[in-house]
Amino acid sequence: MGRNRVVDGDWPGEGDQEPIVDMGAYEMQPNDSFRVWPLPGDANWDCVVNILDLIFVRSKLNEDPNAGALNWRADVNADGDINILDLIFIRNQLGKRCR
Repeated sequence: MGRNRVVDGDWPGEGDQEPIVDMGAYEMQPNDSFRVWPLPGDANWDCVVNILDLIFVRSKLNEDPNAGALNWRADVNADGDINILDLIFIRNQLGKRCR
């Protein structure tokens, strides 16, 4: 829909300047406002919500979720800010796993 066919949308290598065709119907754009987590609270996408997710988000606190290749993942509650609310969101999801 008006976008170039090949973009840097290869997960997990987003932002590596290696354009890889996304296998979805639409190419993934790093700045898309709608983002889907495989598991709510799983910021590092390892299919389990644990201390590693808390550490990842803590390392990104107060950064712009739209700056940097993976910063948007730290905004786990999708409110547009990386803040304490994201840490609380993760804490409330601890121990959950992908199906």
